Amino acid sequence: MGHRRFLRADHPLRYDTCTFGDIECGIAPVPLSGRQILELTENMQTKFGKDPITKKPRTKKRKNGDPLIIWKRKSIWFKLPYWKDLKMHHNFDIMHIEKNVCENIVNTLLAVNGKTKDNINSRYDLQALNIRKDLQPIDLDDDEFFFPPAPYTMESDQQRTFCK
Repeated sequence: MGHRRFLRADHPLRYDTCTFGDIECGIAPVPLSGRQILELTENMQTKFGKDPITKKPRTKKRKNGDPLIIWKRKSIWFKLPYWKDLKMHHNFDIMHIEKNVCENIVNTLLAVNGKTKDNINSRYDLQALNIRKDLQPIDLDDDEFFFPPAPYTMESDQQRTFCK
């Protein structure tokens, strides 16, 4: 697979033929800068889902001579004004992460319709994983289900007190 090329040149795992079968002599590629990545993804067209005509997943085969595109879509993080200047592109401003985590926690505690992470799909996931039986949906009739309240949800009077 060539993953050992990212280790330093004198690393013992590069020469471990018992585990990997061969010696890794390759060198790691030079990482692209943020500006180079933005240039490569500048005119990228992102299409999600299945093709409406063939009903098959969209695929694009690479022809000989075409440059290798390693991105399938342009990330929303590319829009951050400082992203292109980051030395390590997976490090983001903590402000964005804290904001998203805080919003998710508050929306789940207050059971905000459409924004809570405790939804029907998550309850069915619990059932599929066979965990948290106390939170799994209970079948009442043919088309009716009861979803037990989670211990972290607030009653309406608690929600009003929290929002004051």
